[in-house]
Amino acid sequence: MDENYEWVNESTNYNNESFFHDKYLHKGDFVRVRNLQLGYNLPTSWLSKVRMQSARLYVSGTNLFTFTKYKGYDPEVVSNLGNTQNSNLSPGVVSYSLPNLKMYNIGLNVKF
Repeated sequence: MDENYEWVNESTNYNNESFFHDKYLHKGDFVRVRNLQLGYNLPTSWLSKVRMQSARLYVSGTNLFTFTKYKGYDPEVVSNLGNTQNSNLSPGVVSYSLPNLKMYNIGLNVKF
């Protein structure tokens, strides 16, 4: 058994033999770019021609990149398996869970 997984609970098989296993354990460490926003303020020389005080064009994104060796959909997912009280206290159970969504936004802020 790998010493990195000493905390794995003891299990029994059908022959009533006790053993430890790490068959379903996966490293879940990751680095994620959670929020990113890029913007550009339009020059006031352009805006004065159309009677605007300011204008800002931007693009933003959420959960854009995740760097990990985890083989599942998302290393951050947690499943409550029907128990809503302990949903964040049972990490590592990846069942019936959707990965975090990626979102992309484009916008324009204008001040007259």
